[in-house]
Amino acid sequence: MIIINRKKKVEQYKLEQMPQFSHKMSAMIWYHVQKMNAELINIKSIDVQVKDIKKMIYSYRPSLVSFYARFNLLGEYSDDDYINISKYKKGNKHLIYEILNANWLLKLGNLEDKTEEELEYEIFCLQNKVDEMKKKINSNGYYYGHNIKLLEYKLSCLEDYMFQRVNKQQVNQILVKKLPILLNAKK
Repeated sequence: MIIINRKKKVEQYKLEQMPQFSHKMSAMIWYHVQKMNAELINIKSIDVQVKDIKKMIYSYRPSLVSFYARFNLLGEYSDDDYINISKYKKGNKHLIYEILNANWLLKLGNLEDKTEEELEYEIFCLQNKVDEMKKKINSNGYYYGHNIKLLEYKLSCLEDYMFQRVNKQQVNQILVKKLPILLNAKK
């Protein structure tokens, strides 16, 4: 799960005028950098859960695999620990952008905004996508195999979040019911 730490003062990104490039690839790279800067303008840092980092080895994005390799050399961490990645440290802007755009990682802010029905529907759609990919695994086993692992991981994390959220709501409801009973007993 990813926690996004945003700036207190919200800024608007001003898109620059595209220079005249002689190569189409240069224009595409320029556009990609502008898109990245626009997305990251109001973000200070992100916190990434260790268990998410351990799954980056299955990613097809080289920067995520590289981050996994660098992290793996640091030592032992609990799966529930979070690692902070600051945008202001050299080389982290691109890494943060890649992490935020990985479709298999969950963002806590997005999950908190969704209702239980929306989460259940997302779980249903994700399960269907995994099932479809399992049928296609013969055409490109390496790509689909790793994607299936990542989407199954996302599915299990989403189900865990949903379970924790429902349990938390039930505990809160029980506490609310017991509170009036306790107040009446004191009278």
